[in-house]
Amino acid sequence: AIVVRDSIQPEDLANNLPTKNLRDLLFAISRKLQMSSVRIRGQYGDIEGSPHDEVILRSYATTGSWSPRFQSEIIDRSFRNSGGCFIDVGANIGLTAIPAAKNHPIRCIALEPDPVNFNFLQRNIQSNNLAEKIKAINLAAYDRRTALDFELSPNNLGDHPPRPIIVTG
Repeated sequence: AIVVRDSIQPEDLANNLPTKNLRDLLFAISRKLQMSSVRIRGQYGDIEGSPHDEVILRSYATTGSWSPRFQSEIIDRSFRNSGGCFIDVGANIGLTAIPAAKNHPIRCIALEPDPVNFNFLQRNIQSNNLAEKIKAINLAAYDRRTALDFELSPNNLGDHPPRPIIVTG
């Protein structure tokens, strides 16, 4: 379809375009305008992330949740009768820690090594009023103290595996 400038109002476009097309348009325009973030409202509240994240944030925009099976089978089952502490290793932008902290009387420690994701994680914790329940730490978890390089995926901002460590001698 061709949309001629001034022939359709933005409100009409938003009200008449299928949700999938609106979502795709939001991500495409955000990238084209070189916006650093988009905020998506879903089941876990408002979550901010990169418009370049074609996996995690896109999934949240599509479904309004993230990994609901993990949430119900692991988090809900583990904390259904009591409080405790949940440690989210590789917390990304908070789509596991935030609903866990919202739905259960627990405290969370959210470890996220990537500086961009960590910034989003902190903002998402604040915007969902969970600073008292989630402590975010800009750190990676590993089996020993070391420095690691990470491979950065350009379109899946939750996929930053460490580069292999080569041991010689």
